[in-house]
Amino acid sequence: MKTLSVFIVLIVPLLADSGATVRLFVTSEDGERVTTAQVKLVQTRSQKDYGQTLQDGVASSIPFGFYDLKVWKPGFRRYEQRLAIFQQERDLRVVLTVIGGEQTGPFRLTGTVLLDDRSKSDKAIWALAFPLAGSPENLQSLVDKDGHFLLETVDGGLYLLAVAQDSHVLDCRMVYIGHDNRPVIIKPSGRACGKSGD
Repeated sequence: MKTLSVFIVLIVPLLADSGATVRLFVTSEDGERVTTAQVKLVQTRSQKDYGQTLQDGVASSIPFGFYDLKVWKPGFRRYEQRLAIFQQERDLRVVLTVIGGEQTGPFRLTGTVLLDDRSKSDKAIWALAFPLAGSPENLQSLVDKDGHFLLETVDGGLYLLAVAQDSHVLDCRMVYIGHDNRPVIIKPSGRACGKSGD
């Protein structure tokens, strides 16, 4: 009995440390392999992203646990799934759906920040956009000396746009980033994020 107890204590850590070998297969609805898709495989506990290791389709030593899988590529609907990885080997099969007639990126939003005392300040001003749904990517652009900025993304949609200098938010508003956006004119108001914009 003692020998069996020692064996269990030794073997369980070895299995836990080895992790899983994960294979990712991304195809379109007609079965064609989809290459250059962006992948995030985020462990829910540690928030560590193992997606980069899956870019070639296979990753080993993925720790056991629960994960959020996100796969996206321009022209296809985003795929999202919460899954558990507790087997030594796990195949993940993702089928991406073509968007059809919907607009696809890249999407651009240009804007101008109007600052009366901008020339007196030597601190950089940033335009930052945070997606309210869909895309996992935050956008950022340095505001140039004339107050202009350009934000680009492959995922259109609703974003929270903030203009910040150091850790101070100068303005915050909701914007839609898609095709044919009119430039945004921002006169900093010091409004808190979450309040509706103009």
